[in-house]
Amino acid sequence: MRPTPSVLHVYQTDDCDIVTFPAEVDLLNDQKIRTQLLWLLNTSPRGVVLDLSGTRFCAACGVDAIFRACIRAKALGIRIGLLTPPSGPVSRIVHITGLNRTIPTTTDRTEALAALHPHP
Repeated sequence: MRPTPSVLHVYQTDDCDIVTFPAEVDLLNDQKIRTQLLWLLNTSPRGVVLDLSGTRFCAACGVDAIFRACIRAKALGIRIGLLTPPSGPVSRIVHITGLNRTIPTTTDRTEALAALHPHP
């Protein structure tokens, strides 16, 4: 059963899902985000791009939700990537927390999708 109401938007491509986060990630929507990410990962997509490119603010609880999603994805064998804005608060929090060292991170959607594919 899909959790509702949805705060994440999921777009499916041929071989992965792109998950677009809301403009603000904080305590008001943190639990819904966690639940929806878990639900999505349990559907066993081949890969997932977490798209924060339109997110203006991400609280520590949002960073934790992303870290936990990364751990779950790795346990399930699902490739995961992170798409961030080129600058601003979200980009800074991703670098300060080390999220970019845990998940392949880029500011370009094409690169994010390409990073999900194994290299020959």
